Amino acid sequence: MTQKRFTMHALRTAAFAALFAQAATPGMAQSPEPFVGAHGALTPATYTGTTETGAWHLDVWPDQAFHLRRTSPDGATEDHAGRWYADGETGALVLDTGGSEIILEVRIAERLRPPGAPEDASGDLVTTGQLDPTGIAMPMSGMFTYFADAPTFVHCATGRQYPVAQEAGYLALEKAALILTPPDFDETKTYPTIVAVHPFGNCKEQMYSAIYGKALAEQGFCLISTPWWLRCARNPLLSNRPKLSQWR
Repeated sequence: MTQKRFTMHALRTAAFAALFAQAATPGMAQSPEPFVGAHGALTPATYTGTTETGAWHLDVWPDQAFHLRRTSPDGATEDHAGRWYADGETGALVLDTGGSEIILEVRIAERLRPPGAPEDASGDLVTTGQLDPTGIAMPMSGMFTYFADAPTFVHCATGRQYPVAQEAGYLALEKAALILTPPDFDETKTYPTIVAVHPFGNCKEQMYSAIYGKALAEQGFCLISTPWWLRCARNPLLSNRPKLSQWR
């Protein structure tokens, strides 16, 4: 098995436009019974509500992962997936979206007050104590692993592992992970190309992509590193993460 670690933002524009993560998770993972943590909120649970800015659907898990979909009054959606933490001073639940933080006041276990919501609780996010995960569609960064016909993707921000659907922009995804190009690569031009076959017992990403491949690309070469069946070492911290729905 080969592992390819890359950032979605490094893909060519055409590939980037086609590759989004969609997680529609009902029934796909076993979840523990909801409980009230030290932060005062229920996990795992789904909180929903409507504010002046639109509808909220927030899923929180005990491993501090969350999925959030906000739908504006005109129907536009804004999705986030990341890690939450409890603020030790205020007791608030803080959602780290990667670029900003969303602070939710924990009124009681079943009620969270989002930013700007009125004091009368009319804009609170409320849970029945059940987890009903929403679908999300957004660019993600993580580790793509290919093994036969069972590719998977581990999301950096949450550690969640998803099976990858081999459709739509999948070939562009695999090509982006396997081919290294010069920094100023122009698809209309031709470049000297090297096909690299890594030695038995070695991981091609370590041997070529991370070392020689990068240096060759900077010198104006394209490098195609062929896949191999050997298994690379996996991060044991990610081995027990829940598997959710397909990554598309």
